[in-house]
Formats: sequence, C-alpha cells, structure tokens
Amino acid sequence: MINKFEEDMVPKLKKFKSVIAERGIKAVEIARELNISPSRYYATLNGYMKMTDVMQQQIANHLNMTIEDLFPEYSSDRLSTNRSDLV
Repeated sequence: MINKFEEDMVPKLKKFKSVIAERGIKAVEIARELNISPSRYYATLNGYMKMTDVMQQQIANHLNMTIEDLFPEYSSDRLSTNRSDLV
C-alpha cells in the first residue's frame, strides 16, 4: 500500500479545490500549466506528493491569486522557512 506524503494536507486544500471547481478548470489544464503529467497532479492533490512552492506559485499566477489566498494551509510553513533572518 502506498503511504500518503502528507495525510493531513488533503482536506486542507479546500480553498484551492473550491476555486478550480468554481471556475470549471480541469486537471489537465493545471497539469499543463505546471508542465507535469495529470497523474502527478492528482498524486499531489491527493497527498501522495508534496506541492512545492514553485507549483503553488505557478498555480496562483495562473488563477490570478496570491499563494496566501489560494493555499492558506501552507502559510505557516512558508513563514517558518523564510524567516531564518530573524534567528
């Protein structure tokens, strides 16, 4: 059995999933924008692979949104990794 990369992230992608559903955007379109296969996109969406910062930025750009608005669940991770200058 395959273990999910981030079990707790699957339900947390609610905002992203709701935006793409509202806009009627297909997985193939997002995968094409990211230059990845649809299967890798689904694996990321379902928690089998980590969504990288680059992927988040590309998706946010494609949807004309900020990463913080589209992926609020990753905000605390981003702050903790990008604030090393405060140490």
